[in-house]
Amino acid sequence: FAILREPLSYMSEGIALMLRVGIVGANGHLGSHLSDILMRNTPHEIYPILRDESPPLDLDVVFVAVRPQDVGEMLDSWEVGDYLLVSFVAGVPISYYQEKGFHNVVRAMCNLYFHNLAYYPPHPRKTLGILNQIAGRAFGVDNEDEINVLTSVVGSGLAYTIGLMEQMSNYLLEHTTMPAEWCEGTVIELFSSATYYTGTHDFINFQETISAIASKGGTTEAGLEAMPSIEKALELATQRSRELGKEFGNADSEE
Repeated sequence: FAILREPLSYMSEGIALMLRVGIVGANGHLGSHLSDILMRNTPHEIYPILRDESPPLDLDVVFVAVRPQDVGEMLDSWEVGDYLLVSFVAGVPISYYQEKGFHNVVRAMCNLYFHNLAYYPPHPRKTLGILNQIAGRAFGVDNEDEINVLTSVVGSGLAYTIGLMEQMSNYLLEHTTMPAEWCEGTVIELFSSATYYTGTHDFINFQETISAIASKGGTTEAGLEAMPSIEKALELATQRSRELGKEFGNADSEE
């Protein structure tokens, strides 16, 4: 990783400058959190943009947080601007935006609350001060394919986590007489406890922590031995992100 250390673009002699920032997909999960962060923590003007609307050309930054299948038609309806376009769209490569005429593009991936954010290229033409402003930690990666890998964990990982929560809640519901709301609440509290515990450390050794919880020959150890690896799911998600990139390249060449 190459850590961004350049001066923030929205700062001038220590005074925060107001940028005009558009958000495409502001009503979605990621877009709504981004909009909230910008409104609460920055002086910038925020402009929600519908997919079939062309962003005003006088914007400084346009964030794109939509589904991959919506990107092609959306870009075709836009006028090309010189704003910084930051794409959180899974699988769509920078080359696709460039072929549509957008040359100041950064591809990024982050968790839902923007605690950690990664982007490519690591040294873009325009500074990424605004990404440092919205994220707890922003890192530039050396290879665009790393964004595909990050998508499988950072972008898709929330769904995997909630899926595991659902399985644990259903197990309690099927094998106990407890009501559904109790089962769901217990599992939610369990995951909240794990988040709180790991969040109190700057660095955590996962294996040591698991070993400290699982006593030798106990119930936790027995369950851990039977747990399948999630690596296959992550590999499939990464591969699908790469396939999307190829599909968008082929779609553009067929036009």
